[in-house]
Amino acid sequence: MKTKRIIPYSLFLTTIFLILGLSIIENTKAETPHTTPLENLVMENSLLSIGGNPDIYLPLINKAPEVEWAMVGANIERTSWTPTEVRGKLNVAWYKPFDSYILPRTQIIAANGMLYISTANGLYALNAVSGAQVWVYPTEMPLGHSPTIYKGVAYVGGFDRKIHAINAQTGSALWTFEAEAGFDTNPLIVNDLLYAGNRDGNMYAIHVSGANSGQLAWKYSTGGPIHYSAAYKDGTIYLHPTQVAFMH
Repeated sequence: MKTKRIIPYSLFLTTIFLILGLSIIENTKAETPHTTPLENLVMENSLLSIGGNPDIYLPLINKAPEVEWAMVGANIERTSWTPTEVRGKLNVAWYKPFDSYILPRTQIIAANGMLYISTANGLYALNAVSGAQVWVYPTEMPLGHSPTIYKGVAYVGGFDRKIHAINAQTGSALWTFEAEAGFDTNPLIVNDLLYAGNRDGNMYAIHVSGANSGQLAWKYSTGGPIHYSAAYKDGTIYLHPTQVAFMH
């Protein structure tokens, strides 16, 4: 296979501080109210409140807004690039303490008007604007990395040797796939196939649509544990196992 350098992404979180940029942009054609990137994220989706509480809601997914960060590195190429620009004075809008540990490599995933955070006790979904908890998906063992949001489903691997498929709106379990060891990589999803490197040295390809959802498509042995998330470019998947002197 082709070779390509993969750079790991890390973000240490014990308490999440959400920073919003406020700016004034002149518009000579029409005056429009200024909104922050996170407010735009929510406005791109219709909202269904829970029990009439405006702080707790389930987004009705219509389209993927540009400001989403639905996986580690923002996209399947893992470029960490976004067209959204934050300008002006920055202020703390809200913060949320977490009792459970958050791994240093974990990134906050933003999609569907919500923020998704992997912890040692499970996956949390928060209202992106208010910080209110929408749901939590508990796990018996720590999650190994951030989730990937794809077509309304959150996919995340854990040290329980499982890939969990979770309804991204409600937090309900859809299915699990179990491997031979734990997952501490962020799932890569391309054309309805999920690719996840595992500590057992295998790259697993798993169906995420149709009757075969949650079933193994194939696996590829690399000869060493895989701790870095795979990337995709022009029909090729790039991965780097540890204890192996070459890329795949």
